[in-house]
Amino acid sequence: MRVFLVIMLCWSAISLFTLPVFAQKQGQSLIDSLLKELPGNKKDTDKVEILSKLSFEYRDVNADQGIKYGEQALALAEQKKWKKWIARADNSIGGNYNSKSDFPKAMEYYLKALTINEDLNDSAGIATNSVNIGIIYFVQSNFDKALDYYFKALPLNTSLNTKREAQMKALKEAMSGQKAPDSMLAGKQKALAKQLREGKKELASNLADIGIVYSSTEEYPKAMGYYQKALVIDGDIDNKDGKGEIYANIGADYSAQNNYPEALSYSFSSLRIYQELGNKDGIAANLGYIGEAYLGIAKNFDGSLKGNSLIPADKAANLDKAIEYLNQGINISKEIGNLNYQLQFSHDISDAYTFAGRCDDALRSLKMYTMLKDSVVFSEQSKTKIKNLEKQREAELSDKIAKLEKLKKRNETLATLGAFFVLITIIGTVIWNNRKVTAEKQRSDELLLNILPAKVAEELKATGKTEAKFFDPVTVIFTDFVDFTIHAEKMSPAELIAELHTCFKAFDEISGKYSIEKIKTAGDAYMAVSGLPIANSAHAVNMIHAAIEIRDFMAQRRAQLGAKAFEIRIGVHSGSVVAGIVGVKKFAYDIWGDTVNTAARMEQNSVAGKINISETTYDLVHNAFTCVYRGEIEAKNKGSLKMYFVENSNDKKVTT
Repeated sequence: MRVFLVIMLCWSAISLFTLPVFAQKQGQSLIDSLLKELPGNKKDTDKVEILSKLSFEYRDVNADQGIKYGEQALALAEQKKWKKWIARADNSIGGNYNSKSDFPKAMEYYLKALTINEDLNDSAGIATNSVNIGIIYFVQSNFDKALDYYFKALPLNTSLNTKREAQMKALKEAMSGQKAPDSMLAGKQKALAKQLREGKKELASNLADIGIVYSSTEEYPKAMGYYQKALVIDGDIDNKDGKGEIYANIGADYSAQNNYPEALSYSFSSLRIYQELGNKDGIAANLGYIGEAYLGIAKNFDGSLKGNSLIPADKAANLDKAIEYLNQGINISKEIGNLNYQLQFSHDISDAYTFAGRCDDALRSLKMYTMLKDSVVFSEQSKTKIKNLEKQREAELSDKIAKLEKLKKRNETLATLGAFFVLITIIGTVIWNNRKVTAEKQRSDELLLNILPAKVAEELKATGKTEAKFFDPVTVIFTDFVDFTIHAEKMSPAELIAELHTCFKAFDEISGKYSIEKIKTAGDAYMAVSGLPIANSAHAVNMIHAAIEIRDFMAQRRAQLGAKAFEIRIGVHSGSVVAGIVGVKKFAYDIWGDTVNTAARMEQNSVAGKINISETTYDLVHNAFTCVYRGEIEAKNKGSLKMYFVENSNDKKVTT
């Protein structure tokens, strides 16, 4: 539910950098005006200002062109030793690299600009650069660093607005003592009023940015405090767009805390604002969030919310509303081409269809989600090779044989020895080509088995399709590396990939040992399932044996490598799932259902070096393993769940 927050946060950073000229125009019209103005300006101060502005305005049109103009501005400013414009050029160049998602280069230029502005004691420049740097850290999920820079900008933005308010008060007092209006003072008042309004918008955005970070770390009371401060300022200047964004954020926070009445109230308020503004991005986001809230109500329905005008009185009606609003959000997201919302809400509606028992609709939505998701595992090249390799090789063989047959007919008059030689040549070629086809077929089969379970692969080769199937019971495992981002920052890319490969290769070998089917890896997370596609009554026991070996393997890595090695959290849950192939251009064998979600919660509530299992799994394995009861623990969107740590494999009963 944080896609909208990140998008709006990134936009707030872009909008912070402003220049005094051509303020009445925006977008392409402003670029055109600047391009016309540039050749006629002989003053270097005007040129560097226009070049910097062009660089900034090109960030969403053509970032490479923006960098080009920024570098021209920087060269001229450095030649003249104008520190103020060096900083602005650096900031503009950084904004273009940010648009290209080249965050290291963006950070390099933002830091250069910040250093210069600190030397100049330019509060506005320092605040702008600090927020821009904070957003780069936020996108990288380095929330502590993001807060450091947001809080560096906050007192500066506050002080700037206090000074502007004092200036406005003094200007009004000066004008009130005049008998006749002073046009110059009136012009100053108008310019200062606009500057004050923009400054308040920046201050409100700064406060909202801090709230978003606290929302992302689930510190909701802190987030609400900063949202409320921002709302006061946005209300003072009637900034509807700012209020709409904050209402959407607050609604998302309440939904994450299962406070669905408040979530719906704020989301509908945000929706009305964006409908009034005609902002389809905001409309799509809120429709999806409303759908997510109704889905949460349906999943946790106990009748306690009856009487609320926004919430139907039965589970089915709430589920229908969830599907209705999610579909609306998806449709508008498609209309405006917002792939982030389509990805998020396609996943949510697949979950809703699964909960409703509509497996075909769930599979269709999951296929859409898979199409949108960027996958490096199931590439177009692999898919094409699997589908066409045998046909291509068979065609090549047929063509070669046809040519050889033609050659044979042309040489029928040759002596017996010549004919015999031709025959041997044909036979040898056919044998060689047959062996080559067989080898290529074996390679394609091996590639297919790397992607799909053997039983599913055979079904796909035999019929050209597979059907989604229901499996009950199975056991699902999730693993995740603790503080992965922090470890990754301390390692080179080559070291990071090598260590991930070593760990996941070992996990694969352990899974194969216990007939466990690996489903996927996502970043530093590993997911597998025991008991499908071939049913296995020992699915839970096999999975716990594998989990113990995975835990012990990581402990050995820790002993060998010390602090460089990852620490692991493991979660396991047993239940039913739906499994099948998803995707059209890029496909994957996947599982979904509440069992998968609960297994993920087990992993999230585990600790480093521990195997956390649900009560359902415990009932299946407690005779074979020593387990420690942890009590009932609150799991996100699941309520209180009984959880157990698995210690060792033996015949002992549960300990407390």
